[in-house]
Amino acid sequence: MNKTLKPLAELTDASSGEEIAEPTLSIDIKNKILEYMNNKYTDENCPKILIMSSYLDPTFKARYLNSEEESQVLRHTHEEAEQIEQLHDNELEIEIDKEQNSFLPTHPKVMKLGKFFKNRASSGSTRTQSTIEKELNHHQFLSLLASDSDPFEYWKYCCVFLPRLSKLAKKYLSTC
Repeated sequence: MNKTLKPLAELTDASSGEEIAEPTLSIDIKNKILEYMNNKYTDENCPKILIMSSYLDPTFKARYLNSEEESQVLRHTHEEAEQIEQLHDNELEIEIDKEQNSFLPTHPKVMKLGKFFKNRASSGSTRTQSTIEKELNHHQFLSLLASDSDPFEYWKYCCVFLPRLSKLAKKYLSTC
């Protein structure tokens, strides 16, 4: 913070025209800016995002994570990958329904009893969980990239055999 606010201190000192500038206005300005920066960068989600980004970045992976952080990242990655998979499945169902209904004459939609009580088979969710676990294991055992490599190029290549993780990587690496 001091490195960031040093130019501001020089500016306010020069603008006051005194050798040792401590007028109340300068102090108030500095305090407000310091408070704003502390509030902005002390968000509880910021470290989580950085940890996830570093794990999904193939130049770092879990190199700088302790065992507790790594287990949290794996759990969080697994949960988010499941959410992405469910969202993708729902979008596919909507598209299929639209395609099927485009050929039928337009009538008011009536909720059918079968659709109302539709239950998803548990085998699909366990299959999704096992594929996500396989992707996570595969990602862990892949070698690290050189530090000057582009992680987006890596994930463009890996999206074929790590599709869920590549979506997560795109999300997290784009934020940092």
